[in-house]
Amino acid sequence: MLNGTSTVAVVAASALLSSDGTSGVGSGGAGITQDLVTIADKAYSVTDVSNNVVAHSLRIGTTLYGGDLLALSLTPQNATLKSCFAATGVGSKVYPYRPAAGAASIDRFSVKECTAFKGFDQGGCTIEVTGTTPAIAASRKTIACLHAGLDRHYLNILQNAAGEIHVVSLYRGGNIADLNLGIVAPSTAFRVRAGFKAKEFYAVLNGTGPLVTDLAGAMPAVGQLIVSNDGLGTAAWDGGIGRFTITAGGGIGQFAGPIDMLHFDGDSFAGGAYGVILPSTLAVTAGRPVYNTGAGGNTIDQIGARLAAAPHEVRRKATIVWDRPERHHDGLGLLRPARRRPRRPRPPALRHHPALCQLRTGRRHAGTRHP
Repeated sequence: MLNGTSTVAVVAASALLSSDGTSGVGSGGAGITQDLVTIADKAYSVTDVSNNVVAHSLRIGTTLYGGDLLALSLTPQNATLKSCFAATGVGSKVYPYRPAAGAASIDRFSVKECTAFKGFDQGGCTIEVTGTTPAIAASRKTIACLHAGLDRHYLNILQNAAGEIHVVSLYRGGNIADLNLGIVAPSTAFRVRAGFKAKEFYAVLNGTGPLVTDLAGAMPAVGQLIVSNDGLGTAAWDGGIGRFTITAGGGIGQFAGPIDMLHFDGDSFAGGAYGVILPSTLAVTAGRPVYNTGAGGNTIDQIGARLAAAPHEVRRKATIVWDRPERHHDGLGLLRPARRRPRRPRPPALRHHPALCQLRTGRRHAGTRHP
């Protein structure tokens, strides 16, 4: 489709984009508009090989300027562009165009579905990273990032200028989760474990800090993994990274495996009603993360069903059940300590028996007759 006075031609199996530099889309003209079939919330890789004397630009989106998924500029002289984007729907289009006067050619162009690493899918992932914070926390610095081209879809572990470590999830340009693990001093060792899955975002610092959660939001589509940077323009990580591991699969089961945490369940008191802060108090007292699944108004049958349905890795953890007396069920006795049996009366002390005294000393007890 031609725009304004722009023209397009095929030259030696290449798409030649030319523009007059004054009219058409982009003050020069979009050379080609090509429909692209995509699946919402999937990541796609883009390869564009150009044979240029001047630069051309490439956009992929539902419209040229509105709802962009990807916006990239190619450099002149045989540039090869490789990037990725996250689709937000099925009505995407490819817009290669010349933003200024002149001509440029595209030799090869391809779009295909991609993943951030082998075995990864959009079902989620779990990351654990150990390292040392920078000597100076002067700006936002990225420890690790999974993203899809632009800063509209990403999973990010970072330290901000205040020294706080955050685990952030961004979906379609909006913050889904921002888990604040607190301040870590400069030049200090740390360990962050983070789990990402739709409606299940978890993070814990050093294995002993409080379990920070966000149980809402979608899993963003990501196609690239970058360590010590995010590729999106923020400052590179200038602290240390001792170990970085990432595994496919999110959710509490995958996340909880190596963590020495407690599982807390119960009724509204466990859920925080009336200002009761049992789980957080327990976390501070025990010095261990607490995974709380309590829900207001639950009976012991409902609590028991939830415990039985928990992932195996969670059922292996020490579990505490808190339920108010008025919600007790007859079966709650199974969870109570066994009652002590009444003590039997103790026999009189034998040491005062006359015969025992004689056996011990060989003498008769005064005032007694020996048979």
